[in-house]
Amino acid sequence: MARKSTPTFIHEMPIRLDRMKAHAVSKRFDVAHFPYNVVVQVMLQRLDALRADPRYALACKLPKKDDAQRKTRNALFNALRADHQFSEFAAHAVVAQHIRASGYLDELIDSHTAQTLASRAFDACEKYMIGLRGRPRFKRRGEIASIEGKGPASPLQWANDHVVWGGKRRDRRLVLRPTFDLADKQGIEAHALSGKIKYVRLVRRKIRGDWAFFVQLVCEGEPLQRFEARNEDAAIDLGPSTAAIVSHTTAALVSFLPTIDEDLAAKRVLQRELDRSRRTTNPQCFNLNGTWKRGQRQTVFSKRYRVTRAKLAEQERIMAETRDRAHGRLSNIVLRDFGKVVKTEKLSKVAWQKRWGRRMKATAPATFMSKTDRKAGNAGGAVVEFNAGRHKLSQYDHTQGDFVKKPLSLRWHVLRDGSGQVVQRDLYSAWLALFVQADGLDASRATSAWAVAYPLLARAASNPVKAASWTPGSRQAPARPLEGVRAVRTQKQSESRARVPAYAGNEFGVTL
Repeated sequence: MARKSTPTFIHEMPIRLDRMKAHAVSKRFDVAHFPYNVVVQVMLQRLDALRADPRYALACKLPKKDDAQRKTRNALFNALRADHQFSEFAAHAVVAQHIRASGYLDELIDSHTAQTLASRAFDACEKYMIGLRGRPRFKRRGEIASIEGKGPASPLQWANDHVVWGGKRRDRRLVLRPTFDLADKQGIEAHALSGKIKYVRLVRRKIRGDWAFFVQLVCEGEPLQRFEARNEDAAIDLGPSTAAIVSHTTAALVSFLPTIDEDLAAKRVLQRELDRSRRTTNPQCFNLNGTWKRGQRQTVFSKRYRVTRAKLAEQERIMAETRDRAHGRLSNIVLRDFGKVVKTEKLSKVAWQKRWGRRMKATAPATFMSKTDRKAGNAGGAVVEFNAGRHKLSQYDHTQGDFVKKPLSLRWHVLRDGSGQVVQRDLYSAWLALFVQADGLDASRATSAWAVAYPLLARAASNPVKAASWTPGSRQAPARPLEGVRAVRTQKQSESRARVPAYAGNEFGVTL
């Protein structure tokens, strides 16, 4: 019988370590890949044997239309897993046997930590078995960035105000003291330490070329709400780099990241430097036309190459932290100033990755929506997704009640009721999403609310803002167009600096 899950949140704190303790902790992290790899190797071998069993092909062909058929099919699969010892408990037995046979790992990795690593490896193999991910890869030395215990009785545990790792034996015991936030103005740390701590996780990150260690306390309960979420409906029209956010009283066209173009440019400089060094020190890997020879591997890593590679890793870390802060700030703004029930179209982020490539890694709109969904759930709200192909909000005109297909490059929608009003396409789609119900779009409510909404949408379109420097309701500086963001303007429109024709009602001077 599965255990009952309880609400959980994570509180992270940096750890103060002297040189001796940092070396001891790093040594344990550096050998954590051994138990992980041995479980991956053994489980993949058992999975290959399971799939070669004639019963596996028979089980795959069994029908699964009703509950009885699915029950029979699952019973055969479970029998195969039991016969070939493909289970999490079997993975625990494998890692225990490996640690005992090694002769030195048992002095560095306790049994509970080894079991959590084995569970992580088996989960990767199980997801590969059912098709949720690709074939698991082996970890190199230092690639495992986190180690966790199993509970309060684990050798890795939280005791009073510090982390104890190693159990009762003094020769293996490490006492790690975190750095507390003495000010704690919002009471976040006090709230985390006042409740029950399920287990402890240690995390290692390389910051500015040096290893830094953090402790993550996995706490039972709900995270502290630092602000009161607005009890209204909001809507988001998500783009590759921007988000149009609309409620019944507020609207904004926001860019995810404030310095994304600068970060990408700095990253590109380092990548070009790495490529020049690679071509100079490994000429055997390249064809005469400059392309990489298939099957060749880089064998020479110069000192300058290693230094540049470390700089590139630091730049990637800076981009990740900047992205995470911008996403967190923007999700807080959505819940606090727009609403905690967020409606949005269900879109394929994989298709965006194929179309926009590396820029999707830099902006990560799907991560922003996941963070918004999690925070909305903690505040008593939710993110409600609806079918984009069914409603076709970007093609809809509420004044006529029909659909007109527009190219992606056309970012402005002119209402066809003769009023001459023009509105930014993403903002208009987000506003229409407010009136999407389970049975369809409520056009009558949209028509009655348009008189109040049009000034809000026009003002938001004339003043796009950056997420990191934006406070809703404050007076913004003169609008500076979001350069390089195709969701707002196309490149041709950017070069021409064309203006919207002086339609009646375009009193805000909206520019393309």
